[in-house]
Amino acid sequence: MVHTGYPYRIEPTGAQRAMLMPTFGCVRVVSNDVIRAREAAWQAGEKLSNAEVQRRVITEAKRTEARGWLAEVASVPLVQSVQDAMPLRLRLFECQACGLVLDRDVNAALNIPAAGRAERVNACGARVSPASFEGALGDEAGSRGKPPGGTARVAA
Repeated sequence: MVHTGYPYRIEPTGAQRAMLMPTFGCVRVVSNDVIRAREAAWQAGEKLSNAEVQRRVITEAKRTEARGWLAEVASVPLVQSVQDAMPLRLRLFECQACGLVLDRDVNAALNIPAAGRAERVNACGARVSPASFEGALGDEAGSRGKPPGGTARVAA
């Protein structure tokens, strides 16, 4: 696998900068709150799910007077900052069959194309892939699996 990187630089206008700065500030506050929440939970012997951390540091925080201004920016970057702060053990995918361990994003990058190749029919029922992939149906991520009896069926 070859990874390619491209350096780039953005130069936002003054108006764009004024729109971006509140989001960056809120993301930083949420990231710090996530660290504090996880640390407090660890010290208390409490195990927090990502959903619970997100609820505490974003959803509940927006309802308080001290953090109400978080509601002024889009929630997507705030939620992403919670995901980015996940512990490494939660960001790994481990195959139960072979023991392969991958970063969850690398695993997704490998599985999404495989799932696309496994699909035979689009939402309207029209065929989208040639029949030459029949043997892969049920073996690739995202496939609908093999029917009882062990033979793969392909929708016509």
